[in-house]
Amino acid sequence: MNRIHEGLEATAKQYPETAAILTQGGEQVTYAQLKLIVDEAAAALRAKNVRGGDRVIVVGENSVAMIAFILACSPLDAWAIPTNARMAAGEIDRVVAHAEPRVIVTTDDASDSAAAHGERLGASAVEGAFGKVSITSARECSTEPVETAPEDQVAVVMYTTGTTGDPKGVMLTHNNLLFAGTQSANLRGLTHGDRVYAVLPLSHIFGLASALTASLLAGATLLLETRFA
Repeated sequence: MNRIHEGLEATAKQYPETAAILTQGGEQVTYAQLKLIVDEAAAALRAKNVRGGDRVIVVGENSVAMIAFILACSPLDAWAIPTNARMAAGEIDRVVAHAEPRVIVTTDDASDSAAAHGERLGASAVEGAFGKVSITSARECSTEPVETAPEDQVAVVMYTTGTTGDPKGVMLTHNNLLFAGTQSANLRGLTHGDRVYAVLPLSHIFGLASALTASLLAGATLLLETRFA
């Protein structure tokens, strides 16, 4: 397995009718459906001319759309940058300035805060199986090299809180996430049919690796809370 989206593809093939996600609002998404949603999100990014080595900032809160666009970067060899929509405008602008993204996606259906950021950043509405999001036009930016080896190819950049200065982008490879997800699932004895209560934001490494990635690899069901309080 070389890319994180391949974990979803393998699970969707093995457990197509198992619920991958149960949302706070009662929506159920099976693994087969999630794969199709991710494919559609990837097509939406391609339509915006996202290339391998580009950075894609996903501003949102826990939702099917946020999961879809994080995973959709993987088959394109773009770098996903999950960003909490509850951050202030100035905080997000600092991440944008440092990351130099090709596009910014905001998960409008799931978060009024994300929608406000999308409007402020001049993003345009896009609808699909992932719901309603907004995506900016492609920006001029340089691309990073695309590496074949999963231990060399960056999957996600997680920005620190910047407590002692500006936020710093921590580059995580596909191997990093696949290893963390696998070990987290193994340590907890997580298997198909189990449920994982996902309260931590997907813009946090624990939410992304130990909740989302571990669940996808194990074929478990993610009980997804949009936000905690």
